[in-house]
Amino acid sequence: MAEISPLRAAQLLDLPNELILLILGRPDLPSEALLSLSMLCRRLHNLALPLFFEIHGMEDPAQNAKVTMLDGGRDGVSALQMSLFIPAITKLYCSLPHYDTIPPLFSHIRRLRVLVARLAFVREVTILLDTPGSFCGASGDGVETWALEFEELLNAILKRGCTSLTLRYGRFFSEAYQLRPTPILARPVHAFRNAVRHILPDSSSREPGDAWAVWQKTADAGTTVWMELDAEGCSASTLTHFRVESSILLIPPCFSWFISALRHSLITNLEFSGVTLPHQIWAAVLPPIAALVPALTTLTLSNLYGISGTDILLFLAKLPRLTSLTVGYTEYSRHVQSSYPESGLIPKLLQLTHLHAPSTFICHLLRKKSSLPNLETLCITPRRLIMAIGLRGVRHIGRSVSDIAHRLEKHGLSPVLSLEIQRGCDSDAEMAEDLALVPGEELVRSLSAITRLIVYNESSDLTARELETLARWISRFPALLHVSLRVRGTAAHRDAWATLDSARTISEQNPNVRSLELDGKLFDAGKINALHQLGALARETPSSILGI
Repeated sequence: MAEISPLRAAQLLDLPNELILLILGRPDLPSEALLSLSMLCRRLHNLALPLFFEIHGMEDPAQNAKVTMLDGGRDGVSALQMSLFIPAITKLYCSLPHYDTIPPLFSHIRRLRVLVARLAFVREVTILLDTPGSFCGASGDGVETWALEFEELLNAILKRGCTSLTLRYGRFFSEAYQLRPTPILARPVHAFRNAVRHILPDSSSREPGDAWAVWQKTADAGTTVWMELDAEGCSASTLTHFRVESSILLIPPCFSWFISALRHSLITNLEFSGVTLPHQIWAAVLPPIAALVPALTTLTLSNLYGISGTDILLFLAKLPRLTSLTVGYTEYSRHVQSSYPESGLIPKLLQLTHLHAPSTFICHLLRKKSSLPNLETLCITPRRLIMAIGLRGVRHIGRSVSDIAHRLEKHGLSPVLSLEIQRGCDSDAEMAEDLALVPGEELVRSLSAITRLIVYNESSDLTARELETLARWISRFPALLHVSLRVRGTAAHRDAWATLDSARTISEQNPNVRSLELDGKLFDAGKINALHQLGALARETPSSILGI
């Protein structure tokens, strides 16, 4: 009689995939355990890693990978790096943690570089170098090590076919460098001159009497370090879109890399946003940047502090191929009033078709007909009085629009006019005051020029009463065809507010509006009004007449 072997206890891998997924998906199982299990065998790898990505909000990491780096390395970067089924990433969004000094960042930068280097390609990259508003101290040898590590990371990104690069936050070296004016005849030679040439435009075109600004390290900042693009590895750079949302790119040691990247890339879209720098730095860095982006067609300047209106005008004068220009609320800075004096330069933007800018900037450009001959769409942001105190009334808006409309008519231009405003937390009472105002003929004519309205609500909570008041206030613009409303807050706030009922409240007060956008959700206002009228008719008419 054959000996019967004792039953072997079932192992995890003896179970079908469906049961394994149920076990791995238990809420009390730490996500870090999924990383450990994924390294045991290929089967668990293909089951555990997708669950890890799903837990961290990455349904399809090959298309859109959003990761936050953590101490210890048990994070999304590690998961992406070990993955056997993600050969490339279309969009990579990575947040680095905040530290009081830069040395702890070195290991994170290295891990991110290893991830990028193993990919076949990465198309769009966004890196948050620090948390918003934070400052990280940098001095001595730490600056040099950081520069070498970060240079290798940026070069690896461009070598992997990156087309769009965004660097955000990070105030590491703002106190480590300073500008020093130097006469051109007394400039340094040999090694230092060769380093400076990557930062400054070619000096051969300058007059002997000109002066140019060079960067100088502060006394306690250690040796001077320059970063540079690996021109051999990135000779065919595919980068076309560069978002500069960190001051670190505009000061050493990163500025030299930024300049060399512009030199070896065909940049068509450039954005500067949320950057604070002293005025003299803006004046020094903008000219060489303009010289290296001759093919630029789209430019955004938004929430820049320290920059002057004159510097903006001089910068634009060197960009003749622009077709789209957005100038954000730079003129409302507490640090520098970016006004546009009557004696200021009026750049000729002969190919510009879209302009989104403050009313004072628009009026300055429209002083001459030849500056904007091909303008097709124009979005106006009101002047400082409205932005600082809240909606200051349709009369103030009317004056701004009237001046611009008059200049457009004078020059024979007829672009589609849009108005963008920000609604403060206390704007409900001011809107109610507007509604009590009897508009005159001139005000009605001015507001009738606007066909598109964009309203940003500072509060994430918009009550039914406030929405009703806003809808009635919007009706002050009789020619509106499109309305866009956006609120601050989480996705849950937006989903609770951007509903069909909200769209109906606005459309009922504005029957001429054809389309509505509520935080990215599009509604056909015409259909909403038709359904509303049909519902009212159904309540008053027998169903047999309606054929129901």
